[in-house]
Amino acid sequence: MSRERLSTPIRSPTSADEKPLSRCSSAEIAKQKVYNSSTGGQLRHQRSGILNRNEIMTEDDDGWDTDLECEEMKEDYDVTGRTTYIQACKMNGVIPVSYFLRNLQNPEVDMKHHGIGASGTKAIAIALVTNTCVVSLNLADNSLGPEGAGFMADMLKENCYISKLDLSQNQLGSEGARFVVDVLLKNSVVTSLTLKGERFNMFCI
Repeated sequence: MSRERLSTPIRSPTSADEKPLSRCSSAEIAKQKVYNSSTGGQLRHQRSGILNRNEIMTEDDDGWDTDLECEEMKEDYDVTGRTTYIQACKMNGVIPVSYFLRNLQNPEVDMKHHGIGASGTKAIAIALVTNTCVVSLNLADNSLGPEGAGFMADMLKENCYISKLDLSQNQLGSEGARFVVDVLLKNSVVTSLTLKGERFNMFCI
């Protein structure tokens, strides 16, 4: 099955872009701004039965309170995935984890014992698709279940930076283990995977 790729956020025009050197009329500049606002900042993610292909993230966060400052919410390029995470939490009805927000720019994120569940994992996975900072992720003891494992598997198909992953004590089951192992067979970046406390039949993987 074909997969829709993620659209790359488009930088909105700045004051420097509107200098005479560009030789653009004010009407052309206005038209370009409308185009950018309608196409930029969208996230399309597809997976069979896990991440819905129609889940599209926009930059409209009206009415959603967070501890992020306004200027952080308007980054030209969401390299850490912060804005995307806020939007994903809103769409999935979960509360953003402040620790995750504070550490998205760090190489190591230790999220064990946060009880985020499958829905919280989905929001984290969506944010990490575009994140280029995190290389070590610990989600031990978060009640991910098979569904949460599927979200992590989806993320690993797109993310090429995470090399160390801990999914211990998450009741993944054989189904969840298959999701992860299937991706690892094709992912050469992840060099360390920890699944302590998981009970599944290795012959089913």
